[in-house]
Amino acid sequence: MKTRMRPLKGTKEARMRLVRLEASMYASMEDFTEREARELLAIIKDEWVPVDKGGLRRSGSWQRVKVNQSKARRTRIQFMKSYAWKQHENLDFKHKVGSSQYVLRPLIRKMNGMSTRLVTDIRSRYKR
Repeated sequence: MKTRMRPLKGTKEARMRLVRLEASMYASMEDFTEREARELLAIIKDEWVPVDKGGLRRSGSWQRVKVNQSKARRTRIQFMKSYAWKQHENLDFKHKVGSSQYVLRPLIRKMNGMSTRLVTDIRSRYKR
């Protein structure tokens, strides 16, 4: 059963509701991007990393990075081994395990439907 919001008493109250809604939306989007980053990193490590010795796989991580002076933050996935970039970019390497472009290819696959998953996630939060 949906609960109804009481009518607004003025512009100050409307502004306060919008500020709370904005903060809640930021939190929802950050939770969503964290889940998506964790899932993507797991997929990359399990299925795409081209070196099966484990060092490159273990060096993978994700982090949030602040964008300039705004509230917005990006989520970055990175592999920190010195040879990670070379493994990723060199399309001439023949890998027994995984693939070159081991971050880009699964990211493109994961992006398909991402906006739909985000909208579904946000709607589910506000149906409560």
